[in-house]
Amino acid sequence: FPSHDRAYPWDRLQPSNGTLNITGVESDAQKWIYKVATGAYQNGSGSTLNTTAEGPHTVTVQQIDWAGNASAEQSFAFTLDKTAPTPPTLALGAGVADGATSAEAQAGVVTVTAENASRYDVVFTNAADGTKTVTKSGLTATGAPQSIALTAAEITTLGGNGTINVSVKATDKAGNISTAGTTSFTLDTLSPSVAGVTDSVSSTPDITKDNFVFGALS
Repeated sequence: FPSHDRAYPWDRLQPSNGTLNITGVESDAQKWIYKVATGAYQNGSGSTLNTTAEGPHTVTVQQIDWAGNASAEQSFAFTLDKTAPTPPTLALGAGVADGATSAEAQAGVVTVTAENASRYDVVFTNAADGTKTVTKSGLTATGAPQSIALTAAEITTLGGNGTINVSVKATDKAGNISTAGTTSFTLDTLSPSVAGVTDSVSSTPDITKDNFVFGALS
């Protein structure tokens, strides 16, 4: 019997390409035929069958021998989806708009809202040094905002301080990829320090010229 298969990104019943591979046709068969939904049978050609209209399809195939005998019907149902997801929506986490401390970044630096059941990658890049980047990949969207946090090690990788650009693309079950949703924030996790301060006031007795050393601000 002829059969048909399709290698889809992760859901073989929802492809972005409507080409079906027709296999199992006997070498001495006269021909193979197909129909879409309840339409009339048509002669097939080669080893593929292409559908172009988006939406649900049921394709049925048969092969015919030289005596005119037809094999049993083989049917395959799928939904053709060629439309990319809408770009993910990004929002900064609590307190991040004023600069993300280490605690704020680890609590949830950004939220991502992407098409339900799509998969997405979140890429963080130091704006001043593109080699400092962190990627969180293979996340599954729920259609609701999802909080994305950085670990202490990831904060170090990004440089600890500076403007961080964030980019997110979503991939739906059919393999269609959205354009990027983007945002940026300031990472501010390194405390300032002052080496020392000396006054220049003269008095008798001199009680004001002691050195003061300031430690790191918390």
